[in-house]
Amino acid sequence: MVREENRLMEKSRSMDSQGVPSNVFGKSERKPELIVTLNPGDPIPVHGSLAVPVVPFAAGFPQAFTVEDWRKLRLRTIEEGRKLYALLPGFVMEEDLDALEQLLLSLHEADGLYYGDEAVLVAARKTGYDGLMIFQPDTLICSSADVQAVKSMGADVVSLAHELSLEEVLAIAGKTDGLEVQIHGYYPVLSSRRKLLTAYGRTIGSSVIGEGQFSLQETTRPNRIPVLEQQSGTVLFSPEPVQSLRQLPALLDAGIDRLRIDSRFLEPSDRNAALITYLTLINGGLAPDRLSGSDRTWRQQSVKTKEETQ
Repeated sequence: MVREENRLMEKSRSMDSQGVPSNVFGKSERKPELIVTLNPGDPIPVHGSLAVPVVPFAAGFPQAFTVEDWRKLRLRTIEEGRKLYALLPGFVMEEDLDALEQLLLSLHEADGLYYGDEAVLVAARKTGYDGLMIFQPDTLICSSADVQAVKSMGADVVSLAHELSLEEVLAIAGKTDGLEVQIHGYYPVLSSRRKLLTAYGRTIGSSVIGEGQFSLQETTRPNRIPVLEQQSGTVLFSPEPVQSLRQLPALLDAGIDRLRIDSRFLEPSDRNAALITYLTLINGGLAPDRLSGSDRTWRQQSVKTKEETQ
């Protein structure tokens, strides 16, 4: 019952007490939900909702929670009155469908499911899951038309592409709601089902390069790139974590419903500093004028070429 009330509240974020939109774009004056992704073994932050990757559909995360770990964390978050979401970003193959349904039966107490493969949405319906469905494909959602199309298929919340500029995000927010934006941390820029590092290692005759977490550097770029190869494939991440200190006021004014801090590759101390900073700003307080990471992506237009943005 509590989860259903939370879900209905999430769906009605754009409605005021009279049941009508609070402004012309249907935006709410309520504060956005702040979500923190959690790595196994990391200390649990005091504030914010939590989102955790769960095996075996946690591709792109260096470590993931087992179902048993999930259940223990779920009990703790229920006691603390906090929301807990399950991250299921991996590709779902035909032979994985039965395992996916079994996993979702174990995750029925989740406040929401993050997914990038529509098979998760189908399986959720089949198993009777009634929490939030949060579509997060990393790079695909670049317009309000994309958002509306995904919602028409059953998504309650849609995560925008990480590479969008602030101007582009605000334009989308002006035409639709139910949006989530990553405001801090590294983000995937390329995902492949191929084991690219293993193939490269074989090419150069190296037995060291293969599955695992690596930091690579291109000859034409100064920053090193986090790369993760797993059995499911390879994921390349942004060369630096995004931070949104200066952009947060505009995102709040636009009525973005949900803001996410991605903790992959972040030290807990850096994660906590970012969390406290953003919470302070959301609550109307004064925050430090500096924060680790870069806001360069926010200032670029995603339609420009590499040459134009260098």
